[in-house]
Amino acid sequence: MGLFFSDPIKPRVSRLEWPKVRTSLFDRGFNKKEIDWVESFFQGDLNELAAKDVGIQGDEVERGIGWMRANMGKHKLSDAKVSLLEGALRAKL
Repeated sequence: MGLFFSDPIKPRVSRLEWPKVRTSLFDRGFNKKEIDWVESFFQGDLNELAAKDVGIQGDEVERGIGWMRANMGKHKLSDAKVSLLEGALRAKL
């Protein structure tokens, strides 16, 4: 009992919800280049092979945002935009 389904489906930002996140980011002041970079950053999470892993899950948001904050010199997003991104993603979880 529960052997195969012991983990309920975790909240995630699915591929279908991603356009809503893009719109939210645009409304929060992101430009197309920044939004495209964010999408490419989370591309692997959005397109995972295993059905149970597809989409950006909470722990992946946490890891991604953590990396962005720890590596501010490796991308063009300001700390304020990283915080706005985190809020937009968490709103869809």
